[in-house]
Amino acid sequence: MTEKNDGGPAFPQEHGIRKQYQPTGIITGEILIQGNPGMSLRDYFAAKAMQGLLSNFNVNDDLIYSDMAYKIADEMLEAREKK
Repeated sequence: MTEKNDGGPAFPQEHGIRKQYQPTGIITGEILIQGNPGMSLRDYFAAKAMQGLLSNFNVNDDLIYSDMAYKIADEMLEAREKK
């Protein structure tokens, strides 16, 4: 079984050290940033597709919008690979 392409992280946050500054520009310290991979690009695309689907005033209760949103997200990821 092949794994579904999730597009990688949508909003990754890197590990590292961030300096803290006073408004005057003086460095007051450093904080350690723990990395976070963020949501996948597939989840981000699905969330955007869901917004569009649910904004339609002719809502059909027979449709499963989450399945449709992920199908749209998968098609968007396939289109990106073709570029």
